[in-house]
Amino acid sequence: MALNQNAQYAYRYLQDKYRLSPAQSAGVVGNLYGESSLNTGAINRGDGRDGSNSIGIAQWNGDRARNLRGFGGDNYNNLDTQLDFVMHELQGSGGNGGGSESAAWKRLQAAQDVPSATQAFIGYERPQGWSADNPTGGHNYSGRLGYAGQLFGMTPEQIAAAQPTSAPIAADAVTASTGAPSATASAPAATADASKGLLGIDIPGLTGNKGLPGLLQFSQMAMNQPQPQDDTPRGGLLQSQPVQLTQMTAPKQTYKPWEQYLSMFSGRSA
Repeated sequence: MALNQNAQYAYRYLQDKYRLSPAQSAGVVGNLYGESSLNTGAINRGDGRDGSNSIGIAQWNGDRARNLRGFGGDNYNNLDTQLDFVMHELQGSGGNGGGSESAAWKRLQAAQDVPSATQAFIGYERPQGWSADNPTGGHNYSGRLGYAGQLFGMTPEQIAAAQPTSAPIAADAVTASTGAPSATASAPAATADASKGLLGIDIPGLTGNKGLPGLLQFSQMAMNQPQPQDDTPRGGLLQSQPVQLTQMTAPKQTYKPWEQYLSMFSGRSA
């Protein structure tokens, strides 16, 4: 399975900005890919030990998720921001969990190949089954190592061409959600064209810009239009009407006296 653009971008980003070796960067990103496929808006509801949601590329929860939001602010769902927060926990200082994962950082610094880097960074994630004595017992370790190996074997051209994407941020800015509106999406223009009517639709003769005044004027215009005088259905469901059946008979003919007389001899019935 080919890894996505976010994984390729992160692999290069950690080397360029934080001077990780290719093997170290692969170990970090391989683990992150195993957690979230590098989807910044990934969410696993109730996954935390405290019942909180696990969010983002590293599936942070509890205090670590709150620290991510404090660190990133409005941009916490940005891929660069989340990668920076990983490094902030590993080697940073100060608030929002700076340096809180220094033990994993020391192991990562000592790693000189992909397997040792993968084992070092799974200690940052600490998934189910992981222990310091048996890091390879962590959930999906083989998958994490496989992703790291793929990254390490990429060509320089593939790495250089990688472009990041960030998942949409949640509308309530409390939990990340893949279906929420994007934080960088353009909001509807606050100063719409004054010639536009309700909902920005051109309605000839309607001078109101939008909102209730324009709606009232439009409804008054509609009420003043001449109404059709026939009862022809105009669409929609028709009311059920009883069907009256009448016997079909030929119209009764009338004959003059002399015609009735002749009919007696011709067999015609009056």
